[in-house]
Amino acid sequence: MPENVTSIFQPPVDLNDLPQDAAMETRISLTLTRSLPALRKTLAELTRDSTRKPPSALVVDVFGPPSFEIAKEFDISAYIFSTVSAMALVHLKPWKKVSGVTCKPDVFPVGPLIRTGSEQQTHDGFECLKWWDKHPVGSVLFVSFGSGGIVSQKQLNELAFGLEQSGQRFLWVIKCPNEKANASYLSAETMLTRLRFYPIWVFGSGHEAG
Repeated sequence: MPENVTSIFQPPVDLNDLPQDAAMETRISLTLTRSLPALRKTLAELTRDSTRKPPSALVVDVFGPPSFEIAKEFDISAYIFSTVSAMALVHLKPWKKVSGVTCKPDVFPVGPLIRTGSEQQTHDGFECLKWWDKHPVGSVLFVSFGSGGIVSQKQLNELAFGLEQSGQRFLWVIKCPNEKANASYLSAETMLTRLRFYPIWVFGSGHEAG
């Protein structure tokens, strides 16, 4: 993180009143909605802080629009930043034909945001990437379920067995297994567990592992 960027951690919210099988989207939306009081308090503190400039913009993702009312309270411009593929243009172009001023928010296309790399960049400290670079392009299977992907211990074992039996080179990002699937996503307990769980990088052909 750059030195001129300050991180402020918001307190976790309580989602224990939700059913265990609540969808991930529901949990994300409620997490944001229930975080609004803490956000209002943080913006108030930043606005009163005479040692720094007050916030001038609030940038959120697609789940963040409920925070726009708070931005108005502090006279802060609000923006949605959404990373999408070029296919999204099919849906964005018709916006110009929508009737009504309120249905035409300003859209600022930015990108593509792709890190192309350079000859000066190295993979020091990332043994898995060094290993990856030693093999031909397209010869390594990358396995990752993203930030929201949760698997049980049984599923983890089955996947490990299948990858080993395949005989293919692979690079697998393993996170902390959980038996509750969606129910555990974004919970404070799960986040702490993930922080204590060191990812296991399995990379090799046949029996190579690390």
